[in-house]
Amino acid sequence: MPWSRSHEAGLLRVAAVLAVLAALSADRRDPRARRARAVGPVLRSIELFPYPELPAYKGRGSVNEASSFVGKVSNALQAATPWLGKMNNVMIWCNANGVRCRKRAMPTS
Repeated sequence: MPWSRSHEAGLLRVAAVLAVLAALSADRRDPRARRARAVGPVLRSIELFPYPELPAYKGRGSVNEASSFVGKVSNALQAATPWLGKMNNVMIWCNANGVRCRKRAMPTS
């Protein structure tokens, strides 16, 4: 496949994303410590937890206080997700606009 401007544009987008990720990873501050500016009175606060943890209410205390929540991993996130595709040697190739698609059998090893 010949090199095109769409390839170059795609590489520039990837480079931009990688630059942002590098800048974020270089920032050693804890992202949970960042606070948004309040526009009005604070009605509810809740802590952010690293993925895959989600906030879970302890069962006691005010639901408006962050201290009433703990981080827990959801059972739904632990369940296996069934694969919807199929594994074979057929690939579908389309042009840069996503049209004129054709199937191509790839050699198996």
